[in-house]
Amino acid sequence: MNISGQWYPPQDCQISCPTLKNWLLNADSLTERLQNYCRTFQLEVIGYQKESVSLANAEKIDCDSSAVIVREVILSGDDVPWVFAHTIMPQALFEDGVNDLANLGDKPLGSVIFNDPKFLRQPFELIALPVDNSLSSDLHIAMRQPLWGRRSVFNYQEYKMMIAEVFLPFAPAYAGLSTR
Repeated sequence: MNISGQWYPPQDCQISCPTLKNWLLNADSLTERLQNYCRTFQLEVIGYQKESVSLANAEKIDCDSSAVIVREVILSGDDVPWVFAHTIMPQALFEDGVNDLANLGDKPLGSVIFNDPKFLRQPFELIALPVDNSLSSDLHIAMRQPLWGRRSVFNYQEYKMMIAEVFLPFAPAYAGLSTR
């Protein structure tokens, strides 16, 4: 699925809602934070395979654009989809079996990267997806407002991987907005 648009450093984005800004810039585990907002948390893997990515995305993680593993998941709370997450990792990182990345299954990626101090997060980039974006179309989600997302690169030894997360319309991140 495609998260298309321009990504910006946080200081270049106008985010008027303090709640949304806090969710976008919080560097702790998003999974753990979401779990605190619901009784039942679900992670649904909707894609997990080797595929080609754009040259720009490959350059972000310093690898060949055809040598990556892409994992896409939906994070839901109490059966409501809250976040679409898109992870790009070099195939070499996946094949080396680093911290069980190859055996994640339906476990959250955060359970690996936030429990290993060798994973170092680089600064966030943010995106505001317009109402007519391709991701909402791909996910069959009706929208009345732009969707906000964030991405960051994680360094692990000589490897890099990039995680992009888009907050879907009923995510707690939008709780401070007047219309949802």
